[in-house]
Amino acid sequence: MPNKVALVTGGSRGLGRAICTSLAGEGFDIAINYQGNAQAAEETRAACQAKGVRAEIFQADVADYAATKQMIEAVTGKLGGLYGVVANAGITPGFGYVNETDPETWRRVMDVNVNGVFNTLHAAASPLKAQGAGRIVAISSLATRYFNPGFGPYAASKAAVQGLVAVMGREMAQW
Repeated sequence: MPNKVALVTGGSRGLGRAICTSLAGEGFDIAINYQGNAQAAEETRAACQAKGVRAEIFQADVADYAATKQMIEAVTGKLGGLYGVVANAGITPGFGYVNETDPETWRRVMDVNVNGVFNTLHAAASPLKAQGAGRIVAISSLATRYFNPGFGPYAASKAAVQGLVAVMGREMAQW
């Protein structure tokens, strides 16, 4: 393995924090991405550092490609590389039927949940390819299987993530 650095988007709270601390427990240096809660990111960093690894914080809205690309460059520069990427950042809007969903809510869910994964994996592809190794993981949801009323934007976004990662995984295998 070229290095043991993992980036976790949305790593400051909840599932993202659990992923960060779990990877830290396996000896990975951690790049913690967050968008708005700096205090939560600091708490996650402290929890990772308590496991004896380096942990750094990187603020970026993954829905913004330029910000995401700049973040990936900062991660590789500050931590000396990148081996794993966990595209975890996501939002769950207020629940309601699709025909009642505000178009702006739909766009924001797609921007974060789908475009955020694309932006992250697209920006990370170059350093992963250059070293000839790496792993990508993207967090999806059981909402893609159960199709419960009120979950339209969220379920659609997570289904798109599954398709994107399946294709990218096969593409990366050819490197």
